[in-house]
Formats: sequence, C-alpha cells, structure tokens
Amino acid sequence: MTLLLMSVMRNEAWLSQDGTQQIGPLFGFGPFLLRRRMQKMRIVGGSLALGFSGPTLLARWLHCQAIAFGCQSLDQLEAAMPDIWHRMPQRGRSVALVMNAIGWSDRRERMAGLTFYSGDDMAPDECLDAESVNVDIGTATADAVERAGRDICVRHRLIGIDAARQSRAGTLPNRACISGILRTLRCTRDRAEIVQAYDLDAPLA
Repeated sequence: MTLLLMSVMRNEAWLSQDGTQQIGPLFGFGPFLLRRRMQKMRIVGGSLALGFSGPTLLARWLHCQAIAFGCQSLDQLEAAMPDIWHRMPQRGRSVALVMNAIGWSDRRERMAGLTFYSGDDMAPDECLDAESVNVDIGTATADAVERAGRDICVRHRLIGIDAARQSRAGTLPNRACISGILRTLRCTRDRAEIVQAYDLDAPLA
C-alpha cells in the first residue's frame, strides 16, 4: 500500500504520493519493500494528473488506457472510465486499486478531483473543496496541519510525516508501509507539475 493524498480547491488541485512499493507477503514472508524509480503519479496531457494506490502494472495499464482513449481532460476521463473498466482483464478487477484524478472540468467550470475504487467498478467519487487520504492514519500533528491552512504542500508534508512515523511504529492498518520520497504535484487549468519532493526516510521528530 502507498500513501495517496488529494486536495482540491476551485482553481488548484494537488496530488501527493510516497516513494515505497509494497510487495507481498509472498510464500509466507514479507511484506517486502522496494524503492520505486518512478512514481505512480502520471500527468496526462497538459493539466490532467493521475495518482494510484495499487499494483504498479495495473496503474500503468490504466494510464495507457487513458492515453489510448484520448483523455485530455477530467471530463473525458470520467466519460471513458466505464469503457476502460470494461476492457480490464478479469484478474485485474479483483485487485484492490485506488485511482485519484485531478484536473479542470468544463462541465463543473472549476478544478475537481475524482476518486475511482476498483471495489465500486471504478465509479467516480467526487472531491470538491476537500481533502482525501487513502490510508487511515491518526494525525498527531493535527493542529499544525490545520494551521498550515491553504499551504497544501505543508499540509501534505505533515500528513506524510505522520504516516511515515506510524508506519515505522507498525500501527497502520493492513501493515501499510509509508516511506521514501513524498512528491507533490500541483495542477491548474493550464498545467501540472511536481512542486515538492520530501524525504520521509529522514529522521523524524
């Protein structure tokens, strides 16, 4: 499991993800951790961005499908997802997967975020003027997160630090392992870019 954060405001949206891939358990051992060379966050077109929690190969397949369907906007991705899900091999449909998508929506006339869950046949759950975290963590720095306010990079960094701290203590559900480089991607109507890279393996206070 990986940490996947999404924050959405009217004119901007953010995705953040840690840099650890969790494999296993295999043959009674594990789970094993790998340092990913490439993040599962993907920029599609100029201002549509995707983030995934789940198998890397499945995330890559969904990213390729979004390109194949010509999805250049959030609205186009939303419209194409039923057909993309229909194309997915049956084995892939049984795997736990979360896909967050952020981008400008002409239909909504604003930035928006959509969360797709494999358990719900990838039906979208809309995120407007809100924040979502895919790992159930207790935020020890809740006051600091609240004080960060609209500085989303700081908010995501503090949430990532808390998640990494709880991961090291072994208190996260499903033995989730959070570490590596937390990258934050900011998306506006015109562009998407990485704006933060924070090392969650650095000594934590």
